[in-house]
Amino acid sequence: GAGLGWAERCAIAPVAGIRSCTAQAPGVPPAYSSDPLRTFIANAARVNLAIPDELRAYRARVETEMSIALLDSGARERTAQIEQIASDVRFRTPDRYDQRVSGYRNQSVGPTFSLMSIFGGWTTPTLYGNHLQLGVTGARSSNRAINPSSAGLAVHPLAANRDSYYTFEGGDTVVTLVSPTGRRIPLARIRVTPRANVSGDAILFFGDVYLDADRMQIVRMRGRIVEVSDGKVTLRSGSRLPGVSGASFVELVNVEVNGAYWLPAFQRTEFQAQISLFGGFRSIVRVVSRFYDVRANDSTWSGPAAAPGSQHNLTFASNSAQSSFRDWQAPIGSMSTDAYYAEF
Repeated sequence: GAGLGWAERCAIAPVAGIRSCTAQAPGVPPAYSSDPLRTFIANAARVNLAIPDELRAYRARVETEMSIALLDSGARERTAQIEQIASDVRFRTPDRYDQRVSGYRNQSVGPTFSLMSIFGGWTTPTLYGNHLQLGVTGARSSNRAINPSSAGLAVHPLAANRDSYYTFEGGDTVVTLVSPTGRRIPLARIRVTPRANVSGDAILFFGDVYLDADRMQIVRMRGRIVEVSDGKVTLRSGSRLPGVSGASFVELVNVEVNGAYWLPAFQRTEFQAQISLFGGFRSIVRVVSRFYDVRANDSTWSGPAAAPGSQHNLTFASNSAQSSFRDWQAPIGSMSTDAYYAEF
């Protein structure tokens, strides 16, 4: 039940007044394309600054596919390997995140290495707050504190200091969803663009953010990770994995839970990269995760727990337990074959 039905339940409903423009001093890029949009973003930022008081924790099951595809001379994908990982996750406010890998299986053509050996995390527990852990993290990042100044954290498009990093356009309601309870949910699309004159170092988001226009919570983010080093955009584009360089893209989709909170449903990270292990051939590293059985305010847990503080605690069941896992939600390869690099 994690799907949102983007194409199935939609209606076009422009919001009047959003497209009006405001005057700006010559040579200074406006942060917002209109005064109504400025007000809309300010209201959304206040709502998303902190996790709702009523949301103390959540639990979920996560199924992930990590795959490597090589691009041939015709830009066709040739899948080299697929790994499927089953996890249980628990998030507790304000920032403790436990992940326990319970199942694993793979398919490959020829010798392989496990992508889990270089990933310390591949899911984003929440889109609330001033900072985001976008995409994947290196293996050394698991089971250690990640503070807000960490180089791996992106500046949130709704952060308090957003105007120093981003400009904003749009604000029209482009899709209307219908929840299982019958609530009509208008989604406003905001185009977020990193400023050209950002100073210092930062990881930024470049793409579209969809907001529940009634409750001002994030429903979807889709775009590219941009890395700024000493005020200049680098070619690394957010990829900090050893031996991997290239563009990095993300898609994060939430689902409404208990008619009150937007929590993770689907997440995709993709590197269109060159991987040194494959001799520099152009490759696609794709990580796709679906969240199942999301339970708000359920903090029950039987595995090792993260200590207090901003920390992701990634642990693994025994190899025999992982290989004997049978409670898969999807056939291996199904999530990877539904995705294609040109979509980004």
